[in-house]
Formats: sequence, C-alpha cells, structure tokens
Amino acid sequence: MLVVFSTLFLSYFGLNIGYRAFLNSSIEQLDKDIEISRSNLNITERDDLIKFYSQIANLKEALRSHVFGSRIFDFLERTTNTNVAYTTVSLGIQERLITIDGIASTYDALVQQLTLWQDHSDIEKMILDDNSIVNNIVRFRVNITFRPNFFILSEATEQTEPIVEDPSTNQEE
Repeated sequence: MLVVFSTLFLSYFGLNIGYRAFLNSSIEQLDKDIEISRSNLNITERDDLIKFYSQIANLKEALRSHVFGSRIFDFLERTTNTNVAYTTVSLGIQERLITIDGIASTYDALVQQLTLWQDHSDIEKMILDDNSIVNNIVRFRVNITFRPNFFILSEATEQTEPIVEDPSTNQEE
C-alpha cells in the first residue's frame, strides 16, 4: 500500500511541478511568437488583414441566409428513378413548390418514384395532379412542396443520399 501511495504521490508532484513548468514555457513561447508576428506586420497590412477577415465573415453570414435555387438540381439528380424522365420542371422558390411534368415507363416506376419522394426528408407535401397512359407511356404531373429551409444552404441540410436506380434492373436471373 505504501508503494502505491508513494507512486501516486510522486506522480502527482512530478506532473504538477514538471509538466506545469513545461506548459507555462510553451505558452510564453507562443506569446512571444505572436508578438513577433504582430510586430512584423505594419499598420497598413494589419488593417488590410482586418478588413479582409471582416469581408470573409460578412460573406459567410450572407451566404448562410442566401436562397440557393440550384439545390433543386442536386435533389432531382439524387432522387430520380432510372425509368422516369422529366419533360417540364417549374420552380417557385417563394412558395417552396416545384411542379414536375414527366413520363415513366410503367405505373410501377411511377409508384417507385412517388414513394421515393414521399419518404424524402426535405419534402413537406406532395400531390399527384395528373396521370395517364399515352402510347404505352405513363404521363404524370406532381406538385412538391419543400420544407422551409430546403433552399437555404447549410452544413446540416446537405444531402448525401445515393442515386436511386430501378431495383428490377439490378436483379440477376
């Protein structure tokens, strides 16, 4: 017990005296390096650096609240079934609404596409407006309303979903 106590006692004092001195000298060295760097910058360069940093900070804040309509392209690329094609896409950013006219090879492909959109976390509401068969091709129109922050780019809203393919084309026979 005495050996364990003495080992702990010596370790404590060794760390408290030796390591603390090492850390204090490291802090002093870093303070000296900062002071040398500060003295190497003349007043004009320092002011330019401060202005540049201020511009970067302002730009970052402006981009954080900026509306990115281009996010719709990434969304469409990542959430399109391989058996579905779009003929017309119209976007209303103020309403957070996209209207898609498209064609699908079968009703099964259309249902897979609608299910994919319905399960997507950025979609608030989806309405299938129209669907019909013309020349053995399914034509459809769907209105999709996105969540309020979909068009605001931030690290939390970036998507990493894989491109979806038709599962029936991947089956081996």
